[in-house]
Amino acid sequence: FRNVKKTANSNILFSEIKLFIFNIMIKKEETNYYNINAVNNSLLNIYEQSPKMAGLMYKGLFKQEETAAMRIGSMFHLILLEADKYVDKYIVSDFEKPKSPQMESFLDGVIKLKINGLSIDSSADKIYELYSLSYKRPVSKKDSATNEAYDAIKSNMAYINAKVEALSQKKEIVPEIEHNMVCRMVESVFSNRAAKSLLESRDSKFIEQPLLFKSAQGIQCKAKPDLFIVNEESEEITLVDIKTCKENVLGGFVSEFYKRKYYRQLAFYNEAIKMNGYDSYDIYHKIIV
Repeated sequence: FRNVKKTANSNILFSEIKLFIFNIMIKKEETNYYNINAVNNSLLNIYEQSPKMAGLMYKGLFKQEETAAMRIGSMFHLILLEADKYVDKYIVSDFEKPKSPQMESFLDGVIKLKINGLSIDSSADKIYELYSLSYKRPVSKKDSATNEAYDAIKSNMAYINAKVEALSQKKEIVPEIEHNMVCRMVESVFSNRAAKSLLESRDSKFIEQPLLFKSAQGIQCKAKPDLFIVNEESEEITLVDIKTCKENVLGGFVSEFYKRKYYRQLAFYNEAIKMNGYDSYDIYHKIIV
């Protein structure tokens, strides 16, 4: 590959060939990056809180529950970097989310009934059973509980219909309010000339490219940078990390940067890229917040 004539097109091809070969190796080991038993920054963060929990996660016996903030972050990353995949993954609908875990559990049971072709109106016993299991209602109050269940269904019909549509298309449902928020976040990013220039770079770009590497101690590690841009001619790589933050001032993010050990995450990315064919390249870090 090093003998390929250095032109703009061959530079891009050179980088893509290297990463394509690596992708083949990844797919031979595991089709899902998150199922690969290897250490990353997230695992080390968990380890510092609970070594036992980290061990279970490493073995695939425990999965960290997604928080609302994590979901928004994932949506933002996807729509910013791969808008076509965002459309394939999500359905946007105007509905209110269930106000409690019990209500969500009950409505999910109702949704399963609809997907299986059962009529809600003629399934009163089943509706009561789902409602009583979610809310722990005594059998002696069956009539009142059933009426409450049907009232809940009526007031949450937009949610039920949206979720049925999403499941039938094998997509995830997103409230319109959350979708609008991430769209405003994307507009904010592209209003910044430096960020816009990075995201629209014509150099070879790799989005969430999974990378495996071994530490100096021989420990299998993995990383998946948000974006890195390769300039083969100058042998320079711009590593772009995209972060969301509750604080809308720089000082707030600086605090999060150290608290969540983002510096260690960047070190993982740096080492992963270096050890996958780019050891002689200079790497420059850029963070979009």
